[in-house]
Amino acid sequence: MLRKINAMEARQTLGQIMNAVNLRNDEYIIERKGRPIAALVPVWMVLNKRKRSIEFLKLLQKGRENIGDRSREEIQAVINEAIEETRKQSGQTE
Repeated sequence: MLRKINAMEARQTLGQIMNAVNLRNDEYIIERKGRPIAALVPVWMVLNKRKRSIEFLKLLQKGRENIGDRSREEIQAVINEAIEETRKQSGQTE
């Protein structure tokens, strides 16, 4: 569950928030003066995002090595292929 809280509430209830994030996979947006300044999310989400980003960059680099004198459309196809492969590897679909 995504919840928005202000910074004061976050300071006062940090232990409870951490338990909710850890046990229920809750997500929190921490706001100051109504503006989002931070997020508290399960660590697995951060690690998965980082892993997908690294995998995507590796695939993109692999595609870059094979670009040569390709057209803009062919280059976009290589990028799309890298995106699709990364999604398959992470089990993400859109």
